[in-house]
Amino acid sequence: MWWINIQANAPGLPGVLLEENSLTYSTTTKVPQLLMVVGNFQKQIYLRRTFSKTLRYRPEGHIDFIHCSESMALVDCTLINALPKAQGGPVAAHVARYCLESIREAPPTAVQTVYSRLLYPFVSTLLFFADDFGGPEAAADVLAIWVSTSQQATLPPCLVVATNSTVAEKTFIAMVKSRMMQCTGLQAPSKPAEAERMLKLHFAEIKLTRPSDYVYRPRTTQQHRLTGLQLGQLFRLAINQLLLKEPFDLLVAWRSLYPSPTQAGQHLTQVCAAAMGRGINPLGILSSSLATDPLIHHLPAETVFGSYEKQLDDVQLMCRKVSAPGQLKQEFHERAAEAAALDRPCEAINLIVQSHLNDSIPRALCASCFIRTSTHALGCEHQLCDSCLVHSGIRQPAWRFSLEKCPICRKPSGGGLRVKPSTAAARVLMLPSTSAETTWNFLENLRGRLFGPLQDYFDLVISCSKVSPAQSAEVGLPRDSSLLAETSRPESRGSQIRRKLGLKGGLRLRAASSPQCYVAYMSDSDVGDWKFMGQDDLELVAEKECKRTWPVTEVYTLVQGASDIGCIGSLLSSCFYAEPCSSSHPDTFGILLRCRLSPGPHLLNLMLRLRDWKTPVLYRVGSRSWCRTRLCSEDTWEMLKSGQEYELLLCLDVPAFGPPVHIRIDTTPAGGGCTDISSSPFSVSDLLQAHDFSNATSGLSIQESRLSSNSTRHTDLSENRNGQKELWDEMEKLGMLLQDIIAY
Repeated sequence: MWWINIQANAPGLPGVLLEENSLTYSTTTKVPQLLMVVGNFQKQIYLRRTFSKTLRYRPEGHIDFIHCSESMALVDCTLINALPKAQGGPVAAHVARYCLESIREAPPTAVQTVYSRLLYPFVSTLLFFADDFGGPEAAADVLAIWVSTSQQATLPPCLVVATNSTVAEKTFIAMVKSRMMQCTGLQAPSKPAEAERMLKLHFAEIKLTRPSDYVYRPRTTQQHRLTGLQLGQLFRLAINQLLLKEPFDLLVAWRSLYPSPTQAGQHLTQVCAAAMGRGINPLGILSSSLATDPLIHHLPAETVFGSYEKQLDDVQLMCRKVSAPGQLKQEFHERAAEAAALDRPCEAINLIVQSHLNDSIPRALCASCFIRTSTHALGCEHQLCDSCLVHSGIRQPAWRFSLEKCPICRKPSGGGLRVKPSTAAARVLMLPSTSAETTWNFLENLRGRLFGPLQDYFDLVISCSKVSPAQSAEVGLPRDSSLLAETSRPESRGSQIRRKLGLKGGLRLRAASSPQCYVAYMSDSDVGDWKFMGQDDLELVAEKECKRTWPVTEVYTLVQGASDIGCIGSLLSSCFYAEPCSSSHPDTFGILLRCRLSPGPHLLNLMLRLRDWKTPVLYRVGSRSWCRTRLCSEDTWEMLKSGQEYELLLCLDVPAFGPPVHIRIDTTPAGGGCTDISSSPFSVSDLLQAHDFSNATSGLSIQESRLSSNSTRHTDLSENRNGQKELWDEMEKLGMLLQDIIAY
């Protein structure tokens, strides 16, 4: 199957045209290591001899992607002297066309730029047929340009130069280094030693062989654990970087798909300081917590650990006092190897360490993984993040999870904790510093135009308090009863506002000389948890909190005083979100419309109104004409009355990397308008990636995805000890020793 097609632009227009075939990316297929072959006549002889059954003839300018076996896929790159002319007219739905205006060189150089900037970062082995370039000297010139102009690879490939020449390997490497110094004007590299260092950053090893003697062998030191979905997402990022004339870093691209917790360094510093204060070696906490990073399933542990070095500078400095140099990296490699084979092995260590550091763990930190932001407060006062709750809880309708027991202390816990759907946008309510009467009128008007409790329409509430507890009470923040005597205004409005939002618990407010900000997650927990933030900019706090808690999601923000018409329609539409589902046609997906509201009076009240109004759903793919269907038909209403979740299958067959899907709901009878549902417009690949990220952070595989079925999943930590019994026994002994040390 052809992957990329390079064409000459129309006469008079700069650059070249690049077409990408998205059918190459089978979203559930594992992508093996890539062998990239570059050449012409000698390359064709080698391919006919080795891959005759899979080889297909393609016109000039095409780059083929061929699955040859479970361990290897072939990327066939042909040298050409002239680019084919671009064909006019529209392209197929599965083909994306880009204009690379920055590439204005001659056709051979332009093709080499595409090879080095787009394909080189993804390959495991690069096979150069030097004789097709004109000999080893010409091949050395091309490689020198590659090294000098492209960014170093996150996973350097192995370079194999196939030539019938008798030039020695050391001589060829010396030629490449000499050409590198010449093409950069002796600026960087200016010395052969520096050139050799740069060469090693781009290629793990360089070998010379005869074309007839070369036999491909998969690399055992480099495992590319990719799916077609991830390859497509990463390659799109590489194209965007090329369009922006920016270098492409594969690790940075991976981090855009699987972001690392931004607060990891700060929180782990606090936990490590508390551990060392009690005589506990913090290396176990560090290594096991960082092993929850989903990138360890896709990249080598060395690369993943290197991405944390800047965040963990202070932590590593603290660890040097109690451990040998390099011990943290060694333990992380061990935990990463365990995590790649087992399901969340970090919990065995963190469970024991948590019993000794319970009072020292920051309240903003998850008590299970020690690295993500906590969003759910349990009755035992332990707090969990969304990912740990999903892993330890029992799936209920409408993204609610119940816990029979706390995964930390094993005490009975409540149920019905709400988690934001992975493909839905985050909804934030910001209450600026105004009078209690103004806030009450705004919330009362908002509640009167909706169909249920306000807490069902928001995921996060952010409120400001002024310089005194009396002024703080005006906006309805929870406060401690001991401060009631200091307030000069009645408490009734604040209590009413708190009940209106469904906020629970209290908070001791202290007088301050600067504005304060408080954050609460709407998780339907019986225990309220307001978090203090030393910021007075509500929008900045909202952006940071959402980035920490839901790194790959969009944010819809409602500010007090917004237009009633606009916000009502957006709030009603935000209750609905889309999920991908299987389709009857291969390589395409259907779209399933779901609702965040769980089966109950609120959902029935809302859907009854939408049924009576015959509310339509408008949807289209790309720039096609709009299609229309009823949001709540009679059959759907009967299904809802029986206590089932809401779902509506839209008649769409959309490729994963096809045009965006646009879905809107007409909420005009409710006083709104025709507004987009949550995260609309979207592409199917965005939805699939959001699912994959949510599963990876929760310790679930794609096959165990809670999104494709309504099956429940409950993990008891005592059941997970079988795969790590030795580690658990050692940690039990450590726990008893630590108790003796603390008691002494």
